[in-house]
Amino acid sequence: MRGVLRTGDERFDIMRTKMKGSRGKAKTRMVRLVRILLLAMVLCTFVLSVKRFSFCSPKDVAWLRNTPIAHRGLHDEAIEENTLAAFAAAIAEGYAIELDVNLTKDGVPVVIHDNDLSRLMGLDTSVSDMLLDDLKKESLKRSGEKVPTLGEALALIAGQVPVLIEIKNFGWPGRLESEVLNALDGYSGEYALQSFNPLVCRWFAKRDAKQVVGLLLDDIPGVRFGWLRNFKDNVFSAIASPNFIGYNYSVLTEDMAKVYRAHNVTVLGYGLLERALSQDSRDLRVDNIIFDKVTLGH
Repeated sequence: MRGVLRTGDERFDIMRTKMKGSRGKAKTRMVRLVRILLLAMVLCTFVLSVKRFSFCSPKDVAWLRNTPIAHRGLHDEAIEENTLAAFAAAIAEGYAIELDVNLTKDGVPVVIHDNDLSRLMGLDTSVSDMLLDDLKKESLKRSGEKVPTLGEALALIAGQVPVLIEIKNFGWPGRLESEVLNALDGYSGEYALQSFNPLVCRWFAKRDAKQVVGLLLDDIPGVRFGWLRNFKDNVFSAIASPNFIGYNYSVLTEDMAKVYRAHNVTVLGYGLLERALSQDSRDLRVDNIIFDKVTLGH
């Protein structure tokens, strides 16, 4: 006979054995795939940790390189930060203005650095928990001035000097960023946007490619390992694809700056005082600075 007749149980056992073999092969392939992916992740992490990359989409904006930028306006012991008075003082000196924007509970972008109002206004609440009308009833505790809306600040500046707007959003982007674009609609002066949040930078780039958007970088508080700095900056830059970089000057090294500048990326240094304006940018390692007039406790 050419074959042997098998009972139903025998045929079932043979099929079950074949199925086990197939599952075993599939499991082996899956294990190999996972190992390859893990190895790729390790290699990617290693490369991003030992070498700094640009990952930027540079735009040549002359004022970002040539016009010194007054951090939160030109403020000092007499003039409070992020106020119309600070912006008027910067305009009088011909400086560009850096300002910070938070969002009120009713969706109005206002110019103030801290969402928590304890430092600037002595209030146990936050900008995001206050309606604009209620915020306007309060005053900054040092100067007695009111917190301006972004619209009020832009109306004062009116294109006299460029404006660098920092978006104070460390969560998922959308609402604040949309309201900032609404406030800027029709504004004819020069401006750029920046944020520490790479998702915010990416949001603006996807929403309107004409916007000039920078990524702000610094060390993780309390952690100053070079490999971790490289990894974090590379990942953030890859997400953001920024048009320029702003870096804490006390952390920025010449080699770090060279990576960006070699790819024609404008590098701004922040955390400097006004006296740094007398130094050549080649000595400063950056193209331009965001400076404070005096050192204040903030």
